[in-house]
Amino acid sequence: MDRKLLESLLIKHEGIRYRPYLDLKGNITIGIGHNLTANGLYPEIVTQLFQLDIQNIVLTPLSNVEWYNNMGDEVRQAVICDMVFNMGLDDVLEFTHMIDAIQKKQWENASYFMLQSRWAKQVGNRAVELAEIMRTGKSYL
Repeated sequence: MDRKLLESLLIKHEGIRYRPYLDLKGNITIGIGHNLTANGLYPEIVTQLFQLDIQNIVLTPLSNVEWYNNMGDEVRQAVICDMVFNMGLDDVLEFTHMIDAIQKKQWENASYFMLQSRWAKQVGNRAVELAEIMRTGKSYL
């Protein structure tokens, strides 16, 4: 079987979609006719998407954020990365009191301001854990 020919035919007939859509049978579909409803995602794809998301949603946007780059603490930087992954950089940048405390290396205050946010109420234990890591500089993973 000519795999290149098959791929060309499928791309021509299925098209390429970068966002999920409903096919004619109502199945959630993405890519080149990949039926998410029936097949979900393969583990390799989930891992690859995760790595791409970390790079494109977290690390690349943070690369130009001066206060983040000046933290000098990889454990606490991971807290910020987790927050950016969860809510996006623009929303994290609204944590002005937390950012001010981080710039002054006032970790207790940064932790406090994290816990006082609407985000903390929304994510519950995630915020408690991240605030504790911010406060102590220690992760228990």
